[in-house]
Amino acid sequence: MEIKKALVLSGGSIKGAFQAGAIAELLASGFVPDAIYGTSVGSLNGSFLADRAGRMIRAGQELDCPALGQQLEAFWMNDLHSPSQVGVQRRLIPLIISLLRRNFKGLIDTGPLRELVEAQIDPENLRASPIKFFACAVNLVTGAAVYANEDYSGIRDYIIASTAIPVEMPYITIGKSPYVDGGVREVAPLKRAIDDGAEEIVCIICQPEKLQGASFEPGNLPKFAMRLMEVVTNELVNNDIEQFRNVNRWVETFQEVQDDLETLLGSQDRAETDSAEILEKMTELPFAKWRRIPITVIRPDNEIVLDLLHFTPVEIQEVLEQGRNIARRDLATT
Repeated sequence: MEIKKALVLSGGSIKGAFQAGAIAELLASGFVPDAIYGTSVGSLNGSFLADRAGRMIRAGQELDCPALGQQLEAFWMNDLHSPSQVGVQRRLIPLIISLLRRNFKGLIDTGPLRELVEAQIDPENLRASPIKFFACAVNLVTGAAVYANEDYSGIRDYIIASTAIPVEMPYITIGKSPYVDGGVREVAPLKRAIDDGAEEIVCIICQPEKLQGASFEPGNLPKFAMRLMEVVTNELVNNDIEQFRNVNRWVETFQEVQDDLETLLGSQDRAETDSAEILEKMTELPFAKWRRIPITVIRPDNEIVLDLLHFTPVEIQEVLEQGRNIARRDLATT
């Protein structure tokens, strides 16, 4: 399958509500992705979209991307509107016992999240989907990022693993290896989209470019772990986006230099063989092998204040709307 338009979805825990709203606005604008690449909550949002797209096809319907966005928003309002639908914080004494027995399984029991994924994501729908989907998770043994798709046995395990924030949530054993949140390596899996030949990318990130110093309790282990992950992942995704844009600028500059050199050689009294040799050497430079890929980045202006263990349906609705508004604004300027 040829991948021209790619939708790249970052991690962000419960802030994925912003992403869902932005996705709904993007799909309503007419964007039809050939593939979705997701990390963490981006895997949850992306797998839901691919599942519902496959469900449409299996029902004999045409792909309706605006409807997919509306269904994703409804999914958040109906199935992700309270902390109990994601996980339950472990009690102190069992937690201490698990540490002493070297059987630590995260600060949060994510059994509800597993039940949600298994109820909402059907591997058969993913296989039938005209939109390919990739979940980024990290193998803790090898340190490698794995991009699981519909061909992977146990694809739902990879989706759950992709959301498994280290320390905060239990790692997921697949085969004999432990897997965790893809954000450890790829907060927004741009590289895979590039390697797959994407010609246009929309990347939706749940964090702003600059963290504003949101208040948290350093003595509260769950909040400390979450904040630490936010700081690390924000730096990673900022670096990835900056590198992506730098490559685009370098490709544009290289093309300009190549065009100018060709014009200059054509105006000189130089043998055609000499000119051809010089231009041939230009094509051997690394820049000549790179591509310029248009990218639209949608992300909030300020930090979204949502606590994974304490949020309300009203807050989810507000963040969904925020995502729609930011996406509408950013799409209007591209």
